Amino acid sequence: MGQERERLAYAYSTLLITYVLPLSALCISYLCISVKLRNCVIPGHHTESQAEAQRLRKRKTFRLVSLVVAAFGICWMPISVFNVLRDIDIDLIDKHYFLLIQLLCHLCAMSSSCCNPFLYAWLHDRFRAELRKMFTRRRRIGISANNCATASVVL
Repeated sequence: MGQERERLAYAYSTLLITYVLPLSALCISYLCISVKLRNCVIPGHHTESQAEAQRLRKRKTFRLVSLVVAAFGICWMPISVFNVLRDIDIDLIDKHYFLLIQLLCHLCAMSSSCCNPFLYAWLHDRFRAELRKMFTRRRRIGISANNCATASVVL
């Protein structure tokens, strides 16, 4: 009975230290950033269009912060749940697929570090515009008067 309680204590303390605390720290720090940003006031008089642009920038920043926190939570949840299940009762996980499940959960957790740059880039207007432009280009190939193939790009 004592060993069972120790195993549960280990499982839940590991969950707390490796998932709940980092996620909480991320939430609290980004909440502070959001509050600071919301309370930020541009000095001087500004037009209605400048005020609207400022509101849009704040909304975009809040959306980015929220997505970064959500991405962290979603990416790290599978490995955290897997580790808790493994620590509580290893028989809860099918032995035939144990290593595959562990690998997939680990890959999901590691993908957290590479999804942030994509979130930052995707939420940047100029990046999306350039990406859209890149995929909407049409190439035309024509034959000129001297029978040389020429290629032109239509933007």
